[in-house]
Amino acid sequence: MDQMAYWTEQSGSVIRAHLNGSSRQVIATGLTIPAGIAVDSIGQNLYIADQDGIKVSSLDGLYQMLLINSSEACHGIALDSETG
Repeated sequence: MDQMAYWTEQSGSVIRAHLNGSSRQVIATGLTIPAGIAVDSIGQNLYIADQDGIKVSSLDGLYQMLLINSSEACHGIALDSETG
């Protein structure tokens, strides 16, 4: 698996690129206020904390869906990949 860096931007996007900065790619758009992301390298999923709740997608941004709906803004997210 290629090593990638993932980050959010205030524009409501999630971006990824190789660690050397090449192949920058927008993988999610239309987010309200993305406040945090967590990469699940085992399950190959990306979790996004947004004002609407927690969203999940594949690492390339496909198949995005709302996992947890929240009336309160989410301000961060963490995964425990070892114990599931």
